[in-house]
Amino acid sequence: MWAWDITCLNTYTKGFHFKLYTIIDIYIQKIVGWQIGPKETVPLAADLVEIATLT
Repeated sequence: MWAWDITCLNTYTKGFHFKLYTIIDIYIQKIVGWQIGPKETVPLAADLVEIATLT
């Protein structure tokens, strides 16, 4: 079973940040996929899920 999270990563530039997408396997407690993007988007999340299922 997997869980996912989107975390905001601040930068030194005021008002500019990245989004860190992570997929975590609950049973083994390991990250099975991650990706960083400039904002939250459906295509970015879909790509991450696709990549995580292939590994």
